[in-house]
Amino acid sequence: YLMDCLANGSLSTTASDHCTFNGNQKALGKDDFRNIPHGVNGIEDRLSVIWTKGVE
Repeated sequence: YLMDCLANGSLSTTASDHCTFNGNQKALGKDDFRNIPHGVNGIEDRLSVIWTKGVE
């Protein structure tokens, strides 16, 4: 579905907040999910796309 939307033009940008964490970092949320590290990897790329498409 995602690739179809990109191909037909109904979707033009994709992004993910996926970040890699090691086993120790992942274990922080074992007993309390609120302790899981948050991901913002790639946010610098998304902001430049928003600026280019929305402002320029």
